[in-house]
Order: sequence, then structure tokens, then C-alpha cells
Amino acid sequence: MLRRLLAAVLAGLLTLVAISPPAQARTPPAEAACAGVWVAVDGSALDGGATATKCATAFDTGTDALTSAGFEVRRGNGMICAIDGLPATCRVTTQAYWSYWQAARNADGSHGPWVYAQLGPDSYQPKQGDAEGWAFGAGEPPDVRPPEDKASASPSTAATPSPSGTPAPTPAGTPTGLLLTAGLLVVGALAAGGWWWRTRRGA
Repeated sequence: MLRRLLAAVLAGLLTLVAISPPAQARTPPAEAACAGVWVAVDGSALDGGATATKCATAFDTGTDALTSAGFEVRRGNGMICAIDGLPATCRVTTQAYWSYWQAARNADGSHGPWVYAQLGPDSYQPKQGDAEGWAFGAGEPPDVRPPEDKASASPSTAATPSPSGTPAPTPAGTPTGLLLTAGLLVVGALAAGGWWWRTRRGA
């Protein structure tokens, strides 16, 4: 009887290991990186307009960053009045104009809130890693955020490894966890079988 019990337990363990799925490696999401500054343009308030975020590798001024990122610029009365051909009528009013914004990069690669520019794009000098923003309307900030640039984030923000000699916990459902559970089942089955056998012999 004991042999049959052990055989049944072992057969169950083999089945469990056979059907358990292999551990899947988690592929980290692609991280966007920009060696210069991000330029976010929000033209969603215009007919045919949209939002777009691109990387500028030349950024001596805000205007340089805008054109280096691949946006086409048109001027009227010395001001940028159209980006990528929008609006079709290059005219600046207090209710309809391209407002200019900046967002500083945080240590973790994200960016802070949009801050209205205190200087014009021809006078402002962006810092590498920061973001430039443009939004058409009455002075509202862009409704778009630059990607997190974790590739250039500060090394101090990296995850702290486990102390030396302390093994990382094994997630439930992994093959190691299943084998541990199986081992406990075997020990329990042997103990139960031994108790049953002693009870039978003493009867």
C-alpha cells in the first residue's frame, strides 16, 4: 500500500513539472533616448493639427532646437507664427498664437511641468536633456509630454541590488517554486505513509 501511495505521489509530481510553463523573461519596454533636447509640438487646436515629439541634436537656441527636430517654421513680424504650415494664415493674436514652454529633466529621466518661457526662442539656450514645448492657442501648455529618457538618467537612481549573500525571493509559479512545493508534498506523503504503516503494524 505504501509503495502504491509513493508511486502515485511521484507520478503527480512528474505531471506537475511537465505541464508547468517555463519561466518567461520579462522584456523591458523600449526606452527613448535623446542626445540633445526633446521638442514637443501641440497643434491639436488647429484643423488638421496634431501632437508630435521629436529629438533635436542642435539646440544653441530654442529656434535651432525646433528646426533641428524637423519642424518647419514660418515667421510673421519677427515671431514664429506657423509650425509645419499651421495655421495656414500666419497671423499672431492674443487668442491664437504659438506659445513657447520649457520642462527640465529630472534625475530619473522624466521631465518636470511645462513652464512658460521667459525668453523668446531666439534668445533662450536649452540645456541638454531638457524639453522644449510649443502649443497653439491662447497660452495653454502643450498637452503632450516628452518620453522618459532613462538611458541618460542619473546612475544614483538605479535599483539597489540585494545585500551580498541574500538570495532574491523566488516568485510563485516559477519552476523553482513548483519544485519546492513538490518536495514538501513528498515529505508529507512519506510522513503520512510511515504513520499509516506503523499504525497498521501496531494493530
